[in-house]
Amino acid sequence: MQRITPPTATQVALLAILCLLALLAAVPLAAAPALPNGAEAARAAVGLQHVTAAATPPPAGQEVLFSTFPGRDDVAGNIWTVIDSVYAPGSALPGLTFAIADDFEVPFPGWRISRVDVFGSNLLSDGEPQAINVYIFTDQAGFPSSWDFDAGPVYKAEGLTTFVDRTGGFDFDVTLPVPAELPPGRYWISVLPVMDPILEGIWAWSESALAGDTGTFHYNESVWRHNTDLRPIFNTAADECGPEGWYRRITDCDLTRPMDDTPLEYDMSFQLIGGRLTVIEVPTLGEVGVTLLAAFLSLAGMLTLARLRRRRGAD
Repeated sequence: MQRITPPTATQVALLAILCLLALLAAVPLAAAPALPNGAEAARAAVGLQHVTAAATPPPAGQEVLFSTFPGRDDVAGNIWTVIDSVYAPGSALPGLTFAIADDFEVPFPGWRISRVDVFGSNLLSDGEPQAINVYIFTDQAGFPSSWDFDAGPVYKAEGLTTFVDRTGGFDFDVTLPVPAELPPGRYWISVLPVMDPILEGIWAWSESALAGDTGTFHYNESVWRHNTDLRPIFNTAADECGPEGWYRRITDCDLTRPMDDTPLEYDMSFQLIGGRLTVIEVPTLGEVGVTLLAAFLSLAGMLTLARLRRRRGAD
């Protein structure tokens, strides 16, 4: 990813308009009629009604390693809860970044992640991302260990075009060209579609929970950050959540679906597909093996000693 240059005053003003539209898009709407089948029908209602669809099954020989999908915020008749997550490489907002990260735990012996699946929406348009960036950070005291997307991740895959919109509603299955091999530990994942907000819109990541409408979450609350100064525009909690560091998305930034009268969803909707690292087992001798080895070494020592004595006697 290229180094980020803060937007100018004009660009920030345009950002205000985009963010306002994004905030308005997050307000629950009245019940809407069911969508007809097909991707085009889903695109026609983007930002207003989401398409509920099963996740893509793992390829043969792989499995779902981790998933928050069962607890995602799926409110019938309302827009799904979605939070901006996008990297804008050009246009009127060069380098603008809204980023989210959520954590997961890798057990022994480790994972080989080959695909990342997410639920989301496009708040402002129906354009496809130019590409998708995936970053994985280690954990440090309940937050990603770095906010530097260049040098901080333990794994990064940028400019990926190996993604599929499985519903036509901006829910992506992102195949990693080089699997992420992670030893046991706590990690954070961030998914950043590369989009021009003017031409392609802003992708927003759907919320989730340990269990729907319970206020519970996996491990730590998801985190959010941006890379510009929004304080002159909104004067809200989210203004303080950048440009350096990560901030708890709801507790610090107050970023969730407005007018949500149910327990809040602190996670993001994602699942990890792949396999488990292979453990190379070293054979052990066991008690019988150790006894036999000791006897063999003792016999070898006795034979060597006897040979030396014979040589001395011959001399």
